[in-house]
Amino acid sequence: MTTKEWLLSALAIIVLIVSIIILGINNPNVKKVIFRSSSVPTSVPVKQEKLMIEDIKIGSGKTAQPGDIVQLKIISNKSINLPIAAGYSLGKIIDVELVPKDDTQSPWNKVSLGMSLGSRRLVTLDPETAYGSGPQTETAPPLVLEVELVKIN
Repeated sequence: MTTKEWLLSALAIIVLIVSIIILGINNPNVKKVIFRSSSVPTSVPVKQEKLMIEDIKIGSGKTAQPGDIVQLKIISNKSINLPIAAGYSLGKIIDVELVPKDDTQSPWNKVSLGMSLGSRRLVTLDPETAYGSGPQTETAPPLVLEVELVKIN
């Protein structure tokens, strides 16, 4: 190999290394390859919350309070392709009797409290909370629903 060929090869390697560093340093897959260490785990188990609630739309009028009976309507079901989620079909009405926060384990009670008529919330339930415990929930993804408060009695 001549000196010229050797210099061109070395330059190509340097350009490749600099390209990986500049273009790939923010890419997590490149970081795994470059900075991999066999003694350090590459992922840490993440504990999933049992219930996550996000307000999408704030309604108007009366606000749901303990003692009320409310109706939540399922507007969308991001888990609709799961056979296990079939009980949460679009348009289904969920009746909820509201009790004080400390007196219930019902996720729907927690979702409904404080909502006003017309309010919409995005609700994410872990599989066990959504479907109950059992072998079918071990691999099921979370249930993600958009619900709207349609009635307060």
